[in-house]
Amino acid sequence: MKISETGFENPHLIEPALKRVAESAKQRGLTTASLKNLEQQIASAFEKGVADPDMALISLERLFSETDRDLSWLLEKNRLETCLKFFGYCEFLGQQALKNPEQVRTALEGIEQGEASGEKIFSALEQKISGADSFEKLSRGLREFKSEQYLRLGLANLVVDDRLEAEMHEVSVIAEAALSLGLKGLLELAQAKKIPGLSDFKTTAAICVLGMGKLGGNELNFSSDIDLIYLCPDLQNLSTSADSQTELRKYSQIGDE
Repeated sequence: MKISETGFENPHLIEPALKRVAESAKQRGLTTASLKNLEQQIASAFEKGVADPDMALISLERLFSETDRDLSWLLEKNRLETCLKFFGYCEFLGQQALKNPEQVRTALEGIEQGEASGEKIFSALEQKISGADSFEKLSRGLREFKSEQYLRLGLANLVVDDRLEAEMHEVSVIAEAALSLGLKGLLELAQAKKIPGLSDFKTTAAICVLGMGKLGGNELNFSSDIDLIYLCPDLQNLSTSADSQTELRKYSQIGDE
């Protein structure tokens, strides 16, 4: 396998690295046609140019040699060529692919499908956190969803031009989905008595979350914080001041969670 040495700081490392990639690919049982496809995509990526070819090649070698996950999907639709471009831009992407190749696959599939609609984003998160029977599982599902979606958007920015408005819209919808479905899941856990201090907090409780600033204007970006205002009913009509304070603490806990 031969590739362009343009841009490499250590061209003497190319050949041994490519040999290790080829050997790992053979050990994975790739067919002759798949191996040829692998070589063509690698050669094409470096021929077109990669921002940091050394880093991209190292990430590729580690991906094939250090993970036992199925990587056959990389050879579809020139995904390997695209991934090498990503790896050359950011070391994090190579580490992410090594740590969780399926997350990168999901991101690439999302890019291939085009801009995600609000309905699709909500549906994806609903599926992600469905069945979460503890606060820890709900929180983990929300974090993983954010990571998957941000990875998808970040990669899309590398291959699609003029995405600023689309990016701000999608980041805002992601935040909206996390707030809406996260709150719904939290209230369901409270009703199921799985959150200490909220065992009698009903899913029908009146609570409203207002998104302010960039979230309210649908202009969030990757580094934006989120300004929220939580509204709850007037608690002064409860029978005692103690009851009022108890209910207020529950609403405050919902907001903190």
